[in-house]
Amino acid sequence: MTIEFLSATAYAKHKGDPIEAAVDLVAVLAEVHQEVLAGRVTNPSGFPSWPQRNLPDYVARRFVATLLDAGWTPPADADIAEAIACLPVDLGGEGKSPAPRPKDVS
Repeated sequence: MTIEFLSATAYAKHKGDPIEAAVDLVAVLAEVHQEVLAGRVTNPSGFPSWPQRNLPDYVARRFVATLLDAGWTPPADADIAEAIACLPVDLGGEGKSPAPRPKDVS
């Protein structure tokens, strides 16, 4: 993916916003990812151009790279920490319950 492709798409469809074009492209990549997973259920060797291992990691890297190519910048660490603190569940994927939140003593 190149910024030239994203720019051309942005000007053609999104009135010049390459990040909106990148978000559309990420949506298409997500759909393709689902098709690859579904296709590999019936034919494990299907879609040979997509990696066989670590498919979610590969797709996640493609999503982020597409957004970065369009000019998106990640949020500041403090903003990320604040957003994580607002989540009601643990995202560690290990089935653990969330840690108790500190009480506001102010």
